[in-house]
Amino acid sequence: MLRRVKIIAASCVLSLGGMGSALAGQTYTKNADFDWGQLKGVDHAPPNDDQLQITLGDNPIPPPFMWVANFADGTVTKISTDTGGQVAKYHSVLMRNWDGSVPQGITLPIPGADCNSPSRTTVDGDDNAFVANRGFCTDSTTYTRATVTKFAGSLGYCVDRNGNGLIDTSRDVNGDGVIGREPPEFLGQADECILWTRNYAEKGDLGRSVAIDGDQNIWLGGYSSSKLWKLDGKTGALLQTIDLNAEKGTIANIYGLAVGPEGFIYTSDLTAKRLRKIDPKAPVGRRVVAEVGVSTPTYGLAVDRDGVAWLGSWADESPGRGGVLRVDFKTGKEEKILVSSSTDCTGLTRGVAVAGNGDIWVACYSTHKLLHFRRSRVTGSVFFNKSYATDSGTLGVTIDDHQRIWTSNYDTNSVTRVDPGAGRVQLSRPAGGIPYSYWDMSGYQYRNSTIRQGEWVVVQEGERLGAQWGTIHWNRESAGSVPAETAIEVSVQASDDSRALSSQPVFPVTRGVSFTGAGVTGRYLRVRAVLRTKNLTQSPVLSDLSIIPSWSWGESPAFMCEGTVDGTPPPHVQPCAIPQVGIIARWQGVHCRWLYENRSRIQSGNRDVERHRSSIHRQAAPYGDLAQ
Repeated sequence: MLRRVKIIAASCVLSLGGMGSALAGQTYTKNADFDWGQLKGVDHAPPNDDQLQITLGDNPIPPPFMWVANFADGTVTKISTDTGGQVAKYHSVLMRNWDGSVPQGITLPIPGADCNSPSRTTVDGDDNAFVANRGFCTDSTTYTRATVTKFAGSLGYCVDRNGNGLIDTSRDVNGDGVIGREPPEFLGQADECILWTRNYAEKGDLGRSVAIDGDQNIWLGGYSSSKLWKLDGKTGALLQTIDLNAEKGTIANIYGLAVGPEGFIYTSDLTAKRLRKIDPKAPVGRRVVAEVGVSTPTYGLAVDRDGVAWLGSWADESPGRGGVLRVDFKTGKEEKILVSSSTDCTGLTRGVAVAGNGDIWVACYSTHKLLHFRRSRVTGSVFFNKSYATDSGTLGVTIDDHQRIWTSNYDTNSVTRVDPGAGRVQLSRPAGGIPYSYWDMSGYQYRNSTIRQGEWVVVQEGERLGAQWGTIHWNRESAGSVPAETAIEVSVQASDDSRALSSQPVFPVTRGVSFTGAGVTGRYLRVRAVLRTKNLTQSPVLSDLSIIPSWSWGESPAFMCEGTVDGTPPPHVQPCAIPQVGIIARWQGVHCRWLYENRSRIQSGNRDVERHRSSIHRQAAPYGDLAQ
């Protein structure tokens, strides 16, 4: 089928030479355009209309899942924070990676007696999860080493390893909210959403910490060695090693780990009571920029947007009241903020989370309570507010996309959800096998104090099955900007079935570079634009985004002029530059009007622009695939 675009000025015609179905493109630039998609953590609020930027002053919006490590069973459970139900369960290690490499010092997970001992989990900016396996068995006959395993956060990041056209992975087949131990609900080593397992520490050096930096790489700590390892977040390749004890000349352990504002790394210490702040970009010997000795063993760790560390205190407190420890590395001082009475907490506080509004949430293991410390909106001071009774064994704390608070409960193999707005415990559900996660199980802390992030998702419809999608441009308008320490990342998924989009492979797109021939074909194209900043006070700006399908015959259009033999413009007409779809084209001093078949009119200044609407349609995009 031949389609032609006319420019009604000096009788010039743009001919799409060749046979095939040429698809018109779509540019999103106005508020109404962006509203066709789904805005998550971004806005176009006045005075910044007709562009997208991160909503910096708002609360983070992590994915609607949490990842709980079940240390005794050697598994990790993915739990819906909407329902509390289990949606998937995975082995915490791969015995043999898909690339053929074999991690050293691991054992096949055995329910109730696992040596890998998964513990800390965290979630990156693409919703993928990581678990640090401690490697607990260290006797003379059997030993395990610390490892880290990556899991796909959505089907688009899983890989069809066996080529059957499906993603073989764990799922809640019978819909009861609990994943069984056998197929088809649990696939073990055959699960195609377990991406890789990597070693990092030596034998006997337990892996008790994991965090993600602003570049989406992972940091892991060795408990005994006090070494830090930086691994590539995509491949698991080793990028950097830092020996903190050698750097500082003092001895400490790494129990908790967090990456805060400006990329500084923070560590907690259960034995030597030394807390550290690290600049991984500093020269060797000067990377530990601050060390603070504290009065109590510290457990869980979270950092607020000011770079202040908040920690659980692993001790029975005197006078019988537990609380949270505040450490300011700028002043080198600690402050204990205690609960009102021993009925709230007598000590042994573990997991800690900092909310977007600055409030602090702490797990009290001794009284099985979730503690809420409120931050004054006037003075910034923090004080105890109230406690909530959870299931027994309150261990970890995380925050979900609706700002609800979750605990993982060691003694009762459960997770509990608290709604601060309603002031009550909402539900408790099975965790999947003795949970020992107390760190950033949902990815909220990463999005709160390491980076700020938002995204825009839209689904574009082409006119036919198997449509070729070619190029995406963005920020061609002057309002668009990507300052230092910020980024805009665009990825796509394509399918002939809009319901299957979220299960298609995610393809990263380079601005203005054609991806025709990369296998991105289908009637529907899901476009995800992520705005991310390591500078917590500045956002990149997405001013416009144009989706341009490829011409199926692979040739660019050529200009011809009516009334001539060879298509050469008359002498009095300036040559026509070949217009890109979605951009107004004109000669020097001559305004152009584009005509598309089956058109609807819009006005653009003093130019009449006819945009094609019949072969390209926009759809409001659902977020991810909530069933997986």
